[in-house]
Amino acid sequence: MSIKPNVLLVNPAPSLIKYGMKYGFEKNGCNVILLEEIMHMKNNDAKISLIKETIEKHNIDLLFCEYYAVLPLRDISNLCKEKNVQFHYWAIEDPVTPHCGNHMVTQKYIDFIWTTTIEFIPKYIEMGTPSDLLLFGCNPEILPEDESPEFKHDISLVGSNYSNRYDKVRDFLFPLIRDNFDLQVYGIWWMNPKLPINLCKCPQFYWKKEGDHALPYQWLPKVVNSSKIIFGLNCQTDMSVTQTSCRPYETLSCSKNSVYLSWYTEAQNKIFGNYVFQAKCGEELVAMARNILNMSDEERIDMATKAREYVHKCHDYKLRAKQVIDKFVELRTTKGV
Repeated sequence: MSIKPNVLLVNPAPSLIKYGMKYGFEKNGCNVILLEEIMHMKNNDAKISLIKETIEKHNIDLLFCEYYAVLPLRDISNLCKEKNVQFHYWAIEDPVTPHCGNHMVTQKYIDFIWTTTIEFIPKYIEMGTPSDLLLFGCNPEILPEDESPEFKHDISLVGSNYSNRYDKVRDFLFPLIRDNFDLQVYGIWWMNPKLPINLCKCPQFYWKKEGDHALPYQWLPKVVNSSKIIFGLNCQTDMSVTQTSCRPYETLSCSKNSVYLSWYTEAQNKIFGNYVFQAKCGEELVAMARNILNMSDEERIDMATKAREYVHKCHDYKLRAKQVIDKFVELRTTKGV
């Protein structure tokens, strides 16, 4: 058996898979196949046929995915068992959608479940599936870019308007809008008048470009470095000391002159500490924003440099992929999976 598994990725989610774990596996010397086209296929039989063909053609040892790939997971599981391919699943939003991981475990679809929420590990193990912590990370090869006039604002927010954080958006984002900061919001579901929290009454704060419903991921470094502050959104994760958004990792990794500001969470504080700014109420966040905007360019650059060096050293997706590879080898050795 090769120590470096041949890896199949069936979800092209840009930040987590395409530019995240794929990069990490490749940096660890693995042969990696990413089936980007599968997301555009409507027929599940065609999806399974493509996966089977890929497994056989490339001698795949490990299939890695997360729930939101919209895939026929039962059929994939059966195929992996038939072909002796380890099936690893990443539960990326456990506190928000715990039913996803529970479903994968109770149905015995997977050989291993990774989670961003350390508190869920004992539950999965008790339910009969081995589990461990796999945090989000960064890709150091996505480099800082020069600022662009199109994206030049004091504060930028890149994220979706998820229902599970309406109260936080109301309490922390809206004070910035109320005080008329130079702010721009990028993402989906912000301009839906049927949602209880939206930007329909203040469309000047929302970025919209013909043909783009959300900011293309490859533009993130340009937005980050055309801003002095990146405002971060987290899901409701008060119960976890590890679960955060993926955004702080990505922002700090590609920033050369901007800083990250968000509401306080225990997990964010534990992972990023003084490399980010966190507020415990809206008024405190407004005050922090003003203080940051009063910083000199040199001060922001110094903070961004130190934060970038930290996440590159401690949270590179190469390290995350190494965790998965080591677990693959362990399971293959001890259980013959």
